[in-house]
Amino acid sequence: MSRLKLSYRNISTYSLPAQQNSYRLFENLRLGYDETTEDEDHPILRDLTVKLECEGGELLSETWEIGQISPSQYVKLQDRSLRFSHDFLINLSDEMPITFSFTVYAQQNHSAPLLSQSEEITVLPANFWGGETRQPELLASFVKPNGVYVESLVKQVTELLEANGLGRQADGYQSNTREKPYAMSAALWSVISSQRISYVSPPPSYAEQGQLVRLAPDISNSKMGACLDLSLLFASCFELMGLNTVVALTNDHAFVGVWLIDNMFPLLTNDDPMELRKRVDARDLILFESTMVTNSTVPTFLQACDYARALISEDNEGSFVYAIDIAQARARKIKPLATIEDRAEEITSDQKDSLELPPPPPLPPVSMDERKVDETPETRIDTWQRKLLDLTKRNPLLSFKDRSQGVRIFCPDIGQMEDQLADNALFTFESSEVSPVNDRERSAESFRLTTGDDIHVEYATRQLEKNILIANMPSKKVETTLINLFRKAKNDLEEGGANTLFLALGMLSWKETPHDAKSYKAPLILIPVQLERKSARAPIKLRQLQDDEPLFNLTLIEFLNTEHAIDLSYLRDELPEDESGVDVSLVWRNVREAIAEQPGFELVEECVLASFSFAKYLMWKDLRDRIQDLKENPFVAHLVDKPQEAYQQDASFILRDQLDQKIDPKDIYLPLNCDSSQMVAVEASSRQQDFVLEGPPGTGKSETIANMIANNLAKSRKVLFVAEKIAALHVVYRRLEKIHLDPFVLELHSNKANKKAVLDQLRRSADKRSEKSSDEWLVAANDLRTKRDRLNVFVTALHEDSEFGISPRAAIARVAGYQNSRKVELTWGMSLEDSPVRGVQGYEDFKYVAKAAGIAFGDVCNLDASSFKLVDAISWSYSWQNSFVAAANSFIASVEESAPVLRAFADHFSVDLQSPTFAQLKQLGALSELVAIALEQPIEFALGPDVTKKLDSLGKLAEGKSALDASLTKIAHGASAPLLAKTPVEDWIVILEEAQESWWKKIFIKGKLNKLARSAGYQKFSELDILYALRDAKLLVADVQALSQEFETHDIWKGWDSQAPELMATQAQGRKIHSLVKQAIGLADEPMELLVAIKAKLVDGREFLEVSKLHGDMQKFEAALQKLYSSTSEATNMGINLDESVPLEAYQSKLRTIVSHEKQLKPWVEWVAAKKRCEELRLQPLCEALESGVILSEDAQDQATTAFCAWLAPRLIDDREPLRSFKVSEHNALLEEFRQLDEQVADTTAEYISTILANKTPDIKSKEHAKTFGTLARELQKKTRHKPVRALFEDMGARLLDLCPCMMMSPLSVAQFLPSDFNAFDLVIFDEASQMTTWDSVGSIARGKNVIVVGDPKQMPPTNFFSTSAGYDDLDEEDLESILDQALAAGLPHLRLMGHYRSKHETLIAFSNSKYYENSLVTYPSSDTKQSAVTLHRVDGVYAKGKGRNNPIEAKAVVEEVVRRLRHPRLSGQTLGIVTLNSDQQRTIEDLLDNARRSSPEIEQYFQSGEDFDPVFVKNLESVQGDERDVIMFSMGYGPTEPGGKTMSMNFGPLNKSGGERRLNVAITRATTEVVVFSSFDSSMIDLSRTSATAIEHLKHYLEFAEKGPIALAEQSTAAHDVDQFDSDFEQAVAWALRDLGWKVQTQIGVSKFRVDLGIVHPDSPGLYLAGVECDGATYHGSPSARDRDRTRQAVLENLGWRLVRLWSTDYFRDPESAIQQIHDRLSEILADDRSRREEEASIDVDMLVDEPSISTDGLELEAYAAAEDRIVDVEHAEEDQNTLANLYFEESHKPQLIEMAKSILSERPCITKKALALEIAQRHGLRRTSKKQLEHLAPLVEAWAGILSPGLEESVYWVSPDDVVEVIPWRGLSPFGYERDWSEIAKPEAIGLALEAVDLHRKLTH
Repeated sequence: MSRLKLSYRNISTYSLPAQQNSYRLFENLRLGYDETTEDEDHPILRDLTVKLECEGGELLSETWEIGQISPSQYVKLQDRSLRFSHDFLINLSDEMPITFSFTVYAQQNHSAPLLSQSEEITVLPANFWGGETRQPELLASFVKPNGVYVESLVKQVTELLEANGLGRQADGYQSNTREKPYAMSAALWSVISSQRISYVSPPPSYAEQGQLVRLAPDISNSKMGACLDLSLLFASCFELMGLNTVVALTNDHAFVGVWLIDNMFPLLTNDDPMELRKRVDARDLILFESTMVTNSTVPTFLQACDYARALISEDNEGSFVYAIDIAQARARKIKPLATIEDRAEEITSDQKDSLELPPPPPLPPVSMDERKVDETPETRIDTWQRKLLDLTKRNPLLSFKDRSQGVRIFCPDIGQMEDQLADNALFTFESSEVSPVNDRERSAESFRLTTGDDIHVEYATRQLEKNILIANMPSKKVETTLINLFRKAKNDLEEGGANTLFLALGMLSWKETPHDAKSYKAPLILIPVQLERKSARAPIKLRQLQDDEPLFNLTLIEFLNTEHAIDLSYLRDELPEDESGVDVSLVWRNVREAIAEQPGFELVEECVLASFSFAKYLMWKDLRDRIQDLKENPFVAHLVDKPQEAYQQDASFILRDQLDQKIDPKDIYLPLNCDSSQMVAVEASSRQQDFVLEGPPGTGKSETIANMIANNLAKSRKVLFVAEKIAALHVVYRRLEKIHLDPFVLELHSNKANKKAVLDQLRRSADKRSEKSSDEWLVAANDLRTKRDRLNVFVTALHEDSEFGISPRAAIARVAGYQNSRKVELTWGMSLEDSPVRGVQGYEDFKYVAKAAGIAFGDVCNLDASSFKLVDAISWSYSWQNSFVAAANSFIASVEESAPVLRAFADHFSVDLQSPTFAQLKQLGALSELVAIALEQPIEFALGPDVTKKLDSLGKLAEGKSALDASLTKIAHGASAPLLAKTPVEDWIVILEEAQESWWKKIFIKGKLNKLARSAGYQKFSELDILYALRDAKLLVADVQALSQEFETHDIWKGWDSQAPELMATQAQGRKIHSLVKQAIGLADEPMELLVAIKAKLVDGREFLEVSKLHGDMQKFEAALQKLYSSTSEATNMGINLDESVPLEAYQSKLRTIVSHEKQLKPWVEWVAAKKRCEELRLQPLCEALESGVILSEDAQDQATTAFCAWLAPRLIDDREPLRSFKVSEHNALLEEFRQLDEQVADTTAEYISTILANKTPDIKSKEHAKTFGTLARELQKKTRHKPVRALFEDMGARLLDLCPCMMMSPLSVAQFLPSDFNAFDLVIFDEASQMTTWDSVGSIARGKNVIVVGDPKQMPPTNFFSTSAGYDDLDEEDLESILDQALAAGLPHLRLMGHYRSKHETLIAFSNSKYYENSLVTYPSSDTKQSAVTLHRVDGVYAKGKGRNNPIEAKAVVEEVVRRLRHPRLSGQTLGIVTLNSDQQRTIEDLLDNARRSSPEIEQYFQSGEDFDPVFVKNLESVQGDERDVIMFSMGYGPTEPGGKTMSMNFGPLNKSGGERRLNVAITRATTEVVVFSSFDSSMIDLSRTSATAIEHLKHYLEFAEKGPIALAEQSTAAHDVDQFDSDFEQAVAWALRDLGWKVQTQIGVSKFRVDLGIVHPDSPGLYLAGVECDGATYHGSPSARDRDRTRQAVLENLGWRLVRLWSTDYFRDPESAIQQIHDRLSEILADDRSRREEEASIDVDMLVDEPSISTDGLELEAYAAAEDRIVDVEHAEEDQNTLANLYFEESHKPQLIEMAKSILSERPCITKKALALEIAQRHGLRRTSKKQLEHLAPLVEAWAGILSPGLEESVYWVSPDDVVEVIPWRGLSPFGYERDWSEIAKPEAIGLALEAVDLHRKLTH
């Protein structure tokens, strides 16, 4: 079976609308290679083709080419746009199933597919809508505004409007009234009614399965239409008129709606009818029954509207399917169906002139928010102001509804209650229904008649005195409402920084017009209060917030002044007071006077506790009154005046990899951890520039902000840090507090901004002084720079490329990886200069030559090399080949022809010449030449034994004769050789010399000697010196005479007439003869035989030689030899290499072989050329290795590369001093020093900053500063009645920042406390900017010169925490644009933090990293080997659709798991958070948790916040951003609406909104350790054909991820467990070396850019890594800075549990065995330490699990879903005294209970060990451990009746009966009893069952 798997997402149905809207037939194609067995070698598959073909050929085939795929790897295939022809789709009349087939095959073997699979897709006709199950959103495609019939109907509408005096324009929402759209709708109703269209019934189940749609032309022609057809016709006309429409569907019907304001639903398909009802009832949307136009008597438009309203009523919710918003569809790029429509005559109605439009019903005016206006700076500011202050009836401050969440309080004396609150009284609540005055048997009327008092008033008054408030509500409703208010106030404070809980004293009842039947209520006096609860069991109590002042309803003041000209502005700032607080009566009296003249207005004296928000009033006022001040900031001015343009500024940033080069440690102040991406941002923050800092989840954003603040403070810059959520401020503040910079920070988040806290902080700042010197820090910083640079120099030397493009590290890695397979050595010398290769191109050429040589040899390796070696040509062509063959054939022929001639000639000299060689031919040629010489002259003189000596003598003779002749010529005077021989020259010389002794003899001596000379035959000597020349000449004569004697016999010496040249010629000829004889002598085995033959033939027979047969054969030989040499020359010229030693017949054989294989000449010539090129590069060893078979041809390049690297590595090391001098111990010491010093500098940086700031802090008590800080000094002296904070700030101005140069505020507190002209901050930092709107932000931005906008565009958009009407997940609320969006749109420079540090397991961020951050986040692997920290907990829950919108069964499962963990001795140390998709599920879980807290008080501590522990939270998607916990439980909530349901709605609340994926991203990235997904459905139940929402697609994929683990992410799959992947060959060599030593090694641990090179699996705990081995490869070198590389990374990994061992490649290269042994020794040491520690731990008893509580869910059964007020569950608070149980354990009387417990446990859990049973019983007694005493006490009680295996042992296994005992039971999983078992708890029979199951699985996989 193929191990290849092809996965993809395909569309189930396809159509023309789908194609025109770019729906893909197939996407997310992934080819996987499944490694099914571990003991089998799985080859890498290369050159694969994936082919997609369509049955019938309606679609052209597509192919994907895959270079290679490795085992356990997935390859993502490119998505292709597959399109049918338009004609095929438009002409299709019926549904057609089409089969698509995928085939995977190797490119070289198409006939044997590796994988085949097919998929059937249904293609629909062009006019067929697929229904709710098949792309429901494409219904919008059938809304076609641009058709002839639609245009004619709209034209009639405009004529009808004109006839009724409403103008001739169908102009959408331009009128800014509701009446005009209503009139257009009514007119269209009348026009279509006049068309006399007949109604036809739709097909059954059309809403689910779809139907053929009659488009407008079809209706025009047939005058028939079903409900859907008519609804689409109306919608098409509305769209042409510029109106937004909605098409609503029930199970068997369709109707249509139109918006009366320019709006749309945020969801494309909405299955919640409540959302429609809200909009219809608000008269924003009208729905009408479209089929009523077909009635014979057409009802009015208003009647059609009433009918449609009934279809969405609560009674009909069960039949409602969904509504599709056409405008939202257009916003999501779903276009109308493009078809060709014949242009026909316009169709008009004869009745249009007689039609009269009915008057519209009363409609509210269009509010400013709803109006369509052109965007200008003025309208933009106006919009922002309206966003900040809502003056519509949606605002509870103007229209508080009776059904609103609040506690109505019955208080007879509201003034008295206010006074008690002002005195800090703490109130409790009592429901009026439990009051004794509600006794039915007692008559309140009779009491009033008897006493004159009201019994209720009297009772309430008495209770008020006891600080008890009477709530006019049922008890349960009081409790429910108080809890909800408590939670909301707490959440609003955390999320928005403002209190929203108030006690409203008095209501203004008002009407829009005096005659309106409906009136509205607005609260008057608002007392800020808080609800307190000590624990879940404690009652909720009320007290006034002492630091917040009571105030009048500011929104009401603005509303009354704007809309009704009623001025209550004198109540805006301060309320009149009496002795104890606000003078309530006076305020009411003032209001009554102000409204006295206003009809419909009255003051109602009532009291309500509710949630109100006017927190943004001051921001509104700031924006309204001070916009010009705010616009002094350039970026604010840009946002106001021209946000659509790019923001212009000069900005610059240091690149991450240049940090160490450009930043000196002493120039940047980083007291907290900081990676390179963070450092870039910190450094940039100190420049005068604005930018965006993107902080994806867990990237250390808060740490970065704290570093920014510290760095800027150190540089004397003033910083304003702004965050809306209090948690965001706190986390930064805590970091600054931790490093003791908090005295310089003033925290002014709204709830912290009380006067006392502000003054206390200012006092701390003013008192801060420091006398410390900064010298020590500067020295350390400089030392740090030095060490950093040294480390960088080494890394650069190791990894910087040489001139060949190869770094030393790469060369070492190559050598290490191929050490055992290296067969080629290069001997180029010891210097880099000795290399014949130069530069990168030279190295590339080198590899190319090697590769070409391998390829060339591969082509000839099967040839007869012995034959083809004759060919040494290096250039091939067809002409050359033809010439070569001709030359070879000619040579062969010549050899054949010459053979007999050669033998005949050789026979004359007795030479046996059977197979002559070229050398022998030369020898025969010598004989032939000898014969020729013999013909001309005798040769005997050159033969004989001493020929060489004789010829030397002849040479001397010639030389002597020549010298003699020259001497005689010079002497002249008749001298000759014979004469000299007889002349007594010596005697003459004696006479001459004797005469020299006497002067007189000198006179006569010349005459005497001339006389003697003449007598001897000489002529007269002119000079006597000639005698000496004669003497010399005579000596020559003697020599010549002696030498000539030897040559007289051969007629060589002819007496003194012999000429020297002749003698020399004779000598040369002799030498030649001798040479020829020497050449020829090699022909004979016995030289004498040949010499005898020569003598006989050429000496003795010379006389007859010319006529001899020898002479004739010699001539034939010469001719044959000439011809042979000619063919040889021709062959040589053709590249045939002829060797003299090879017989000619052998050449014949080889050439015949070559000629017969002439087609192989080309590859052979190429091989010869390749060898030639190798020789030029001195690469002969490679060719030799190829020819000898030492290496394979395909390995040639690899071998050459390895050889080159082996030659290069040591030379590069020698050439680079840091590498040559590298020493492991010294370098490791330097690393450790750097880490410690970097940490020391960071630790002391804050102290250094503190010193700088303290020295700059003015002494407010000094005379010098008395004037500036006098006000503050006086305020600090006061005990009470301090100035308001804003007044204090106004007095102090910018000098305030001299004390506290950093302020931390919310946007609210900025507006509240800082004057608008306060712009003294150098820098404003915004956190969580993606959640802050522009109008919330501009006031804060304007307070500084520059702004850094910090946030994540992939996370939550702005959420209106203080929404006036909407819930957190109200689907009717559109997402708002954030200041982050605006900043990015303005083109602000954009930095992103890259390192993710939150997740302790990479899978927690892997999904988001893949889906949202392009896998750009650097994550760090966990030190455990588990596949995933994200798990799915499947629940059989049921979703209560409608009012409930919750899933109690799932909520119960969540709470049970929470309680289990909180009671677990180990797991309880982890912080917990619960995230839900909607607020209803949130409240359900909160209610159940409250019940659990009441029944299990020991877990209460985990719900209370502390300094070192974050409490459990329950939040929904909208409020969880910024939170973090160890474990996150994610409750989906949604699911099937019936038990066991297999289908479900695709409406997932906020996720369906555009951008819903941002919410999902937030929810799934909150955990540090684990995510548990609780879901009542699995991924397969999300049908993507029914929704186009991106977030729903991502949710499906996330559930797949939770189900399957990282393998579900194609991008991460290459990091598969147990699959080798190596950073380089070096790591591979190290891994195998360690494996050879017995270690189990996993490679490239991690799923992001950062990997641990090698993970050593713990031998004792396969779920953990013993250690990580880090090499100095790409991961190490890839770090941008030394801090990242050598400190941050190691610290993060060690924090994740890694123990790191480092191996340096240079050390390994020098001595591999020693380096590996050191690693082995270190790993062994770690293992030994680990085992020792575990043994110590094992000897200590550990706390065991305690019993888990059962969670009461009374009141949350399925039938109670819709009752929101029933969420509070009654529980019985009965608890057993577990201490008493524990004391009873060993009592005799308690034994029966022990036995009963044991039987109960064994009945539920058979086959458990004795220890497990004892533990369970101990836990049920409240004991946290078992003991030996317990085991001994329990054993005899149980063993008397239980079934026992291995009795007597501690590992004994128990059953409830002996009949149940078995040797083997099936494996029950790790958690069969509701908790994860330890392996030690698993009994032997079950362990055997597991082993058998594993063996069976292995057998199945292998077969």
